[in-house]
Amino acid sequence: MHDEAEAERLLLIAAGIIGLDLESKDSLRHNDRRKEFVAWYLSRKTSVGQGWISGRLGMGDLSNVSRALMRMEQTRDSEVRTWKVRMIDYA
Repeated sequence: MHDEAEAERLLLIAAGIIGLDLESKDSLRHNDRRKEFVAWYLSRKTSVGQGWISGRLGMGDLSNVSRALMRMEQTRDSEVRTWKVRMIDYA
């Protein structure tokens, strides 16, 4: 598992690959699919907590992160599956 510096590095990579503009993240819904994907990715690849993830992605309450992780695990969305494949090389 990785620390916050590594989580920040992976966050920037993931956001760039899937097209999530971190500067405009606060104008997006808390459950924006791109935010949810990055939250799922960071929770799988780093040791940062859900509070850090929620704060950095502007996801609001911690329960939003928990629900996002479950949705990303269960998704059949082809675009999200493509994102997962594209991120394999970065951890």
